[in-house]
Amino acid sequence: MQTRSLETSYIRNVQSVKPLKGGDQKGIYFKLTTASGEYLISAHELARALFFHDSYLVDAAFRPNGLFELASCDIGDEDAVIRFPETTEYPVSKLDARQTKQHLISLFLNKDYEKSFGSVFGKRFKANDFNYFQFDFSPPSLNGLHFEVLCEKRSDGALIVYEVSGIQNRSFFYDGVVHFIHPRKKDVAKKEVSGEKTEEKRVIKRPNQSEKIDLGKSPGFGGKKNKVNDNRFYFSFLSSVKTDVRNLNRKHKDRKTGKSVTGVKKSKPSPISAGRKTAEGDANFVEPHLSGDNSILASQEGANTIDRFNLFIETIDTVVDELKCQNYKIVPVSLPKPKDEDKYVKWINSITGKPRLVCVARFRYKEVVFIALDIDIADIKNKHTISSRLVVFGNDKNSAIKDRLNVLLKAISNSKTISWPETELMELCDVDVRIIHPRKKLYESIDDPQVKRKVYVESWKLRWIDKMNGVLDS
Repeated sequence: MQTRSLETSYIRNVQSVKPLKGGDQKGIYFKLTTASGEYLISAHELARALFFHDSYLVDAAFRPNGLFELASCDIGDEDAVIRFPETTEYPVSKLDARQTKQHLISLFLNKDYEKSFGSVFGKRFKANDFNYFQFDFSPPSLNGLHFEVLCEKRSDGALIVYEVSGIQNRSFFYDGVVHFIHPRKKDVAKKEVSGEKTEEKRVIKRPNQSEKIDLGKSPGFGGKKNKVNDNRFYFSFLSSVKTDVRNLNRKHKDRKTGKSVTGVKKSKPSPISAGRKTAEGDANFVEPHLSGDNSILASQEGANTIDRFNLFIETIDTVVDELKCQNYKIVPVSLPKPKDEDKYVKWINSITGKPRLVCVARFRYKEVVFIALDIDIADIKNKHTISSRLVVFGNDKNSAIKDRLNVLLKAISNSKTISWPETELMELCDVDVRIIHPRKKLYESIDDPQVKRKVYVESWKLRWIDKMNGVLDS
């Protein structure tokens, strides 16, 4: 039996989405047309990536009220409120995940997405054969979405998408704060010590649970959640949105005992199972959480790393689009451990506590393979700045580029300051160009954050294009 050869590809700036409904097809597909080619993706896989991130969203999609089965939303100029009803089954713990909040924001604050989500029920309701239903829905506009996919190239050149690995929404922008209101959100309890009130978090001490799932048992209504981090898929915004999660009924006492909710609460061990909870069930249940550790924005919420990389990504996107570059790929790469971790400590980002990231973009322009690089320095509070870099390696094979990048990254780790290793750049690169960021005086007087961002990106884009053409001319 011949196995499929799948490769990672990136779908950007989708120009059109057309349904394909052949009589002999086992399912409904969509043809996504982009500047770099055409992709075929099943309706179910596209809906899964856009909407079906958990069972609660699936349930809501197949009900008449759609999203409003889940929560209501009030949108203002400065604040938006996503409010879960008192009777909600949606776990408040899911709102701990940054990516979950981003995904819900994209659904509730975008009318096009809301309408598309509602079309799932509409298509199901109008199906001619209710017993034999091929999943279908009306996709929203995909413009501004960046998909990372696993696909296979057909003999006719078309690419079949088998799995969406991640989505980055590069067009969504909301400058206000999104408040999530959940009836079971527990506030931090107050504990009085020496006449002063201090905050003490509620701690739940769980016994070690088996990672194996017993399919012979059913989850029960009173079972505990067994969180499973799913880092195979990510969903993120290019522009991060400020959020908070709270309960308007601020209660600091346990409803059963009347005592303050502090200290340690013990939990009894129980087997883990999957599926629907039943009254007779006696097992704990599995609840997946998006973690997206491999995404371009997999750093902690609030870290300015996101802002710097966002500007870099958005600018390179515009450069690639305007010049119609080929083979474009952009990924974050972690700095490797230095040879002496006690001596060289700057390789760790003090905000995230993780290895510092380098954003690497690779693209081909007029037969030259360019590599654009940007280093994360968001945690450095002084006026330390660093330019981005545009390089060309003599050998443009993937293996050669990877080897030289590894040498470059190791040199960055093995330094006391975060700076570009000039010796290695000179030895490894046929071309090395320093690309400085736009001057602050160009945009600092602009109040509107969206306008400020556009001015920044447009100015920086022109500088990148000028330097690239200068490399070709020389």
